[in-house]
Amino acid sequence: MFVAGFPDPGIPHLVSSAGGRAPRWARDGRSLFYLSPDDELMKVAVQSVGGGLTLASPVRLFRIRTQPYNAHPFDVHPDGRRFLVTTANDAGTAIVLIQNWIEELN
Repeated sequence: MFVAGFPDPGIPHLVSSAGGRAPRWARDGRSLFYLSPDDELMKVAVQSVGGGLTLASPVRLFRIRTQPYNAHPFDVHPDGRRFLVTTANDAGTAIVLIQNWIEELN
């Protein structure tokens, strides 16, 4: 996984040699979060130095049990310390759809 500048990409910077998906920037631009191939939420500290970037080594935060084909399984809170996560549900919970429920109120 790489990160590049915009609008002039220049030379891409390696974020993860092991791969990753669903990258999200922290609001302050100082951290990049992503999911590793084994669904670990990772954090990389990013510093802007002299017009370029310096990236720290990825740090494992926690594992997410993602749902298949979920392109965006998490988001980062503006404080960079909390996350909204959609996870897989193994409980087999059924969804109940009640139609015409307004009629039941009469």
